[in-house]
Amino acid sequence: MFFATYFNRQIWVILFPFAAGPLDLSKTEAGLILTVFYLSYVVMQIPAGILSDRYESWRYLWLTQTGIGAVSILTGFVSGYLQALVLACLAGVVSSAIFPTCMKLMRTHIPKRRTGFAMGVYLTGPSSSRIVLGLTIPFVAMSYGWRWGFLAGGASTIAFSMPVFFLVMVIAKTASSSHSSAEEQVVKSTEPTARTRSIEIISSLANQNTILSFLGVFVSVVGRDGIETWIYDYLVIGRGLSNILAGAIFSLLSIAAILGSVVYGWVSGRMKEVKYLAFVSSLLYVGTLGVLAVEGNPTVLAAAVMAAGMVSHGYIAIVYAVAIESASGKSAGTAGGLFNALAQSAKIVAPALFGFVLDRFRSYAPAFVLASALIAVGGIVPLLTKGPGNKKQGT
Repeated sequence: MFFATYFNRQIWVILFPFAAGPLDLSKTEAGLILTVFYLSYVVMQIPAGILSDRYESWRYLWLTQTGIGAVSILTGFVSGYLQALVLACLAGVVSSAIFPTCMKLMRTHIPKRRTGFAMGVYLTGPSSSRIVLGLTIPFVAMSYGWRWGFLAGGASTIAFSMPVFFLVMVIAKTASSSHSSAEEQVVKSTEPTARTRSIEIISSLANQNTILSFLGVFVSVVGRDGIETWIYDYLVIGRGLSNILAGAIFSLLSIAAILGSVVYGWVSGRMKEVKYLAFVSSLLYVGTLGVLAVEGNPTVLAAAVMAAGMVSHGYIAIVYAVAIESASGKSAGTAGGLFNALAQSAKIVAPALFGFVLDRFRSYAPAFVLASALIAVGGIVPLLTKGPGNKKQGT
């Protein structure tokens, strides 16, 4: 499910260079399309979570998946910027149901000892979808036109929704209702009151470590997503690579992101001070951005993109870890939710901000400078946090 929704969410990243001319889009307007998507996506998270609790998960997921495919197909028929903007907003609303509904399914149908593994598999969706996206959509757009990219993405999502619909329905129907009821009773008995939650939120926001970590997460995600939103456009227009080759390099970025998450997880588990790993990684990331900004050789560009993908996604994970560990134990859950909300907010800012910079300066160099500055700040901020969260605890 996450794979299919992310595929349709990121399809604009590949099709911007193809659709910009016919739709007369500036880079600022193109970035705003993704910004509007993320804005509606974030705003609808709580309502979507409430709906997922009220309705059967399998039915809700199927409607969501089908709706995402339908919106993508409609996008293939837009004739102007405003229409694209409205459909991007609608796509964000429809997509918002995936995360809370899948979390509910994990909570009710997967044993606790396997939840971590399930979450890990779930989170491979974005990177896996971008691998397929980079290898397929440029070919479709070049062969049949950019509109067919949206049509193909939407149609495949709807087709994919049918087997998933039956699979999730079978899982939901065969699950023990008594087991689910017992779990619901435990959850209700331990659920904190509204007053307790309010105190935890205020405590988290007032904590110096939390404020610093908020800043680190926000600027890091803005820098990373700003580059990744426009990297395909840069490779095609800025470096003159063919659409197929640029798509292949875009796929390498996602392969490296998966590898980076694994490597960084292994390395961080063997370090006492993970905040230093975040700092060193930020410097490495800035270095790879420097290579991307000045290098024109396709082989070197591919290597630099892979290095950037590996370092950036591992680096962001470490910044997250420092952020969560910096919170006090009693408010770690609340802080985790706030950090995730902030990261999504950064995704709202990044596409339009970098699109504006590209339009304003008519050059990619200022975008690389801006990203480097944001990433550097994101690496320095964790060094300023204090307390037990800075050290990996022994077992």
